[in-house]
Amino acid sequence: MKTIASRAGAVLAAAIALAFAGTAQAAGPWTVFGNAEPVKEKGDWVVALSSDVNSEDPDAAFGGVDFTPRKELTFSDIKQLSADYKLAAGAFGGGSPRFQINIGDTDGNFVGNVFVYLGTSPNFNDATEGWQKTGNLVRSDDLRVDTSQVGGTFYDDYAGALELVGDAQVLGVQLVVDGGWAVEGGVQTVLVDDVRVNNFKLTGKNFSKQ
Repeated sequence: MKTIASRAGAVLAAAIALAFAGTAQAAGPWTVFGNAEPVKEKGDWVVALSSDVNSEDPDAAFGGVDFTPRKELTFSDIKQLSADYKLAAGAFGGGSPRFQINIGDTDGNFVGNVFVYLGTSPNFNDATEGWQKTGNLVRSDDLRVDTSQVGGTFYDDYAGALELVGDAQVLGVQLVVDGGWAVEGGVQTVLVDDVRVNNFKLTGKNFSKQ
């Protein structure tokens, strides 16, 4: 698990830099970065997030959507964190896909991330078929939260994260796919829709209209 976390963290650094730069506009407070594009799925628009380590393009190694708060937001202010998703290529693995919540200090400087992994604990290496719903991960009591970057542990729950950083400032929230390196064939693609942070929602339909 430490190997997975460190490798994911290395890719993550690049992903965060792109996310904050706002490489492509989506809807409202949302931006997209890396290998992300709208695709049609049974007549409806969704967002495809891919990690392709076979590509010569370094941006193809990760893809994600980024939420930037419009006003001050603390970790405890996050009441809804969810998404619909479908595995389209590869499998879950390498700490991906995951939500990552960027924690800042009182001056707005980045401190570390709280990771919330999608899939089935404790290994999060699902190879599911069809569309799945995360449910509201804020209400989850299983050990899918990684607080090791903010003074906690790799296996934590959301309540534990609240104890550590409940009053801390949130600089952004991303849903990231960057685990192509960890799956057979080197390609990991996850379709996402209805990505929610509180009342803010990103759908493939509103992304496709940009």
